[in-house]
Amino acid sequence: LIDSVSFGLLIGVRTNNQNSAVQIVSLVGFITSLLLSGFIYPLSNIPFPLSLTPNIFPARYYIDITRDAFVRGTGWTGVWFDLLMLAILGFVFFNVARRLLSRMQISQ
Repeated sequence: LIDSVSFGLLIGVRTNNQNSAVQIVSLVGFITSLLLSGFIYPLSNIPFPLSLTPNIFPARYYIDITRDAFVRGTGWTGVWFDLLMLAILGFVFFNVARRLLSRMQISQ
């Protein structure tokens, strides 16, 4: 949830109005997360240059966590890398959005 909110904040800072932010988040966030997360298609079927892009989508790691935890029954030792990647992505998205917001402030 933190990754999704930070991603939405990042997009919202970069756009001019709310309508374009909603459209960009829905297009980039939902469609690419469904197609490039491994939910519909296995990641092994994606060709090489495009196979690197799912690594920046939090949905990929969330799908892995839910599959490992609920379907396969692995514990924390099986999903630690995915949790770490979600934390790193959330940290990066939040800090980029924070820096962009601080540039928008009027200097005194």
